[in-house]
Amino acid sequence: MRIIILLLAVFILMSANQPALAQETEKDTVRRCLEDLQSQDAAVRRRGALVVGKYDVPEAREALSRCLGDEDVQVRRSALVSLAEGHNLPEEVKMPVMRRLADADVEVRRLVSSMLPECLGAMRRIMPVQAGGPGGLPSGFGPVNNDKKREFSEAEQAEIKALISGGLKDEDASVCQNVLRALRYYPQPVDRKLLERFLEGDAVEHILLALTAYARCQGEEAERVAMVAPLVSRPEATVRGNLVRFLDSIRGDEALPMLRQLAEDGDDKVALPALRQLARRKVPEVFEKIKGRLFDGTASLEERRQMLFCLAGYGADALLPVCRQILESKETPVALQAAALQMLGTREMQDIVKITEILPSLNHPDTRMRRTAIGLLHSRQRELS
Repeated sequence: MRIIILLLAVFILMSANQPALAQETEKDTVRRCLEDLQSQDAAVRRRGALVVGKYDVPEAREALSRCLGDEDVQVRRSALVSLAEGHNLPEEVKMPVMRRLADADVEVRRLVSSMLPECLGAMRRIMPVQAGGPGGLPSGFGPVNNDKKREFSEAEQAEIKALISGGLKDEDASVCQNVLRALRYYPQPVDRKLLERFLEGDAVEHILLALTAYARCQGEEAERVAMVAPLVSRPEATVRGNLVRFLDSIRGDEALPMLRQLAEDGDDKVALPALRQLARRKVPEVFEKIKGRLFDGTASLEERRQMLFCLAGYGADALLPVCRQILESKETPVALQAAALQMLGTREMQDIVKITEILPSLNHPDTRMRRTAIGLLHSRQRELS
């Protein structure tokens, strides 16, 4: 019996000491890696770089930062692989990582360019984010984390701009593509000339990404519109749709001819946004065109609803007579009438629409109309007292 008690006591003591031993082992491993990284033997330094990145401690992060400048290319690659395999990229290594975008070794540049989104502030996720088709989010990265985003100094920002510009001109196609994908996380405009070669290419993804960045360029609107003009004839609706979004960044009249052409597109995902832009710009002749499609009984209900939303761009004074016409027509589908009634409740409309215009809809035979009317009256209940 005494032997059993003695064995239990030994077991308890060993269990109690286990966490301390494990913690000591981790420290020993990090210390060994740091010693390896001081070795004259490149193979030993490579081994140390691969292992030390598994430990999220200040000494390990500092060591990895130094490894990025190692004269041996395999050590630099090992350090980048170690960082890429970690859960999160440490803030203090983001700038050293980006500096390797100018590395002489193409494999290093490829690794760095693939890590560029996170360096610029994107959050890495455990489960990859699936790209939503060409131009979607890069797999493995989520939105920018504004709360913890790395703040770069003015000197660093200038350096980053130069590095990104160099990456867009890289002779390696993979590096160029990765840098182009990372531009969505880079809020500053880049030299438009660097983007134009992608706009002239055949790769749909490159065109979509370049268009997004091209919209952030400033000035030279006529030249930029002329550059994207050939995209109107692209067979891909996604390209033409993104072209419409790009034209929204052009504030002058240079965009109007192309918007008029895109408003005639056979794909509603292209034509409707173009019409909405023309309406926001209050192009006179487009008003009647949109109104004609709105009252076209052969058009789908959804298309007619979209036309009603387009007309909102001309302002409340122009939209109100159209809404009244829809509400008074017995041939108009109830769903379209409900949409028109809902438009009367917008902030712009409330100043010119009397509450008495809403009251008749309380007796409408359709539930949707009555429910919409009740909601509008509730929002203006002060006027009822």
